[in-house]
Amino acid sequence: MRYCDPEAVVGCADGTTRVFDMYSSQCSRILRMHDSEVPVTCLGLRDEDSRLLILAAGGSSITMSSGLLPDHELAAKLHVAGEIRTLSYHPCGDDRTVFAGSRDGYVYGWDLRTCRLLWETKVSWGAVCSMQHRRNDSSTLVVGGADGMLRLLDQNTGEVITKIVLDTGYCVLPSTSPASSGGGYQNRVQRLRGRRCSPDAPIDSVPSPPITCLAVGMKKVITTHSRDYIRSWEFNEASRGHSFC
Repeated sequence: MRYCDPEAVVGCADGTTRVFDMYSSQCSRILRMHDSEVPVTCLGLRDEDSRLLILAAGGSSITMSSGLLPDHELAAKLHVAGEIRTLSYHPCGDDRTVFAGSRDGYVYGWDLRTCRLLWETKVSWGAVCSMQHRRNDSSTLVVGGADGMLRLLDQNTGEVITKIVLDTGYCVLPSTSPASSGGGYQNRVQRLRGRRCSPDAPIDSVPSPPITCLAVGMKKVITTHSRDYIRSWEFNEASRGHSFC
């Protein structure tokens, strides 16, 4: 699901997207984005001149909708070799670029104006599960996936700028522990040291818990993991990309 005021768009298992007006609480439109046997697995939205641009990924293709108007039509369809797991749409300045991560570890960048593939980069042996960029930043894309590494990519070339992992390797961090009195649980917080790896380091050299989802802020990246906990990665600006600490 994605939200762009006042609409919320939900991807469905039958290949459609349903658009809901959050003020009237009504489904205002149902759009056919893929064949009925291809579920919509991830979405990207952008409100441009009162036209809601919808990107819906399903299987190995991304369908782009031109807007929610009576003359609505599917503007384009993009294809990749593997199954798409995540999307990130970045309309920054004059750029209209969509990024996709696949189950087989590739990241792709397309120019939506020409529907041309700009680059593709193999970043991991496992699935790319989540990616995001900082607001109004047209230089860096943050990527996370099954191998547990955070990667910073150049949005223009797809080059891996740096990789960040925990210095302790794979470390199961219990996020909760029984409360000392009464029922329920209390949070447990641990501070760990991160380590930067060179872009050409072996991609499977440091085991780490999988990253299932991430969100990028101005000075932090928040990641969720499959062991019922989240991590907050702090970073500083560097001369080339970002460095984490």
